[in-house]
Amino acid sequence: RLLPFSPSVKVLGLADAMFSLDQNQFDGTPGLFQRIAEWGYQAWNSSYSINSGCKNSRSEEEDEWKCMFAEHVSMHVETPVFFLNSKYDPWQMRAILGIRCEYNVGCPAHQERAYVQYGQSMVRSLKILPEKHGYFVSNCIRHCMAGSRGSWNIMTIDNVKLKDAFLMWYENNIDVSGSNHTVHFVDTGDIEPSGTNRC
Repeated sequence: RLLPFSPSVKVLGLADAMFSLDQNQFDGTPGLFQRIAEWGYQAWNSSYSINSGCKNSRSEEEDEWKCMFAEHVSMHVETPVFFLNSKYDPWQMRAILGIRCEYNVGCPAHQERAYVQYGQSMVRSLKILPEKHGYFVSNCIRHCMAGSRGSWNIMTIDNVKLKDAFLMWYENNIDVSGSNHTVHFVDTGDIEPSGTNRC
């Protein structure tokens, strides 16, 4: 929408901690966040402000509320976005999966499996994003990453610091030559940081 007024301005986005998935709880029932998103879509009359590409991609009008989830809407976002997320975000584990325990601290095995499967599903959803979007997705069990100076300077995936991954993506997207390359960093292990990766 800014383009007609200022054609030289480049707008980019940074999304921290809410690459949320539209999944049921570990027991198969809709989770708290799904119920809130569906209710909120109606209560806030969100149909006018939700991404129209996402809305138009839904086969049923009653499913438009699913565009409140990053998993669905990010495919239609035209602004390049860099996603910072943990595959094991404790907020998402509670609000989406209904898991109230911490991994490896008294969690029943079936909940731990759901925890790992959620992380694997997130990676699959990220891998099909348009290439203009970048991401840094760790196994660090935390909700937000951008607000902590330590995260920017210490968290690594494949020996690349979070701040350096973001700067690669940022510089790639402001490059006017058009020589774009993808900036995708994912800890490929499950739960614990793999190899030399650090939290």
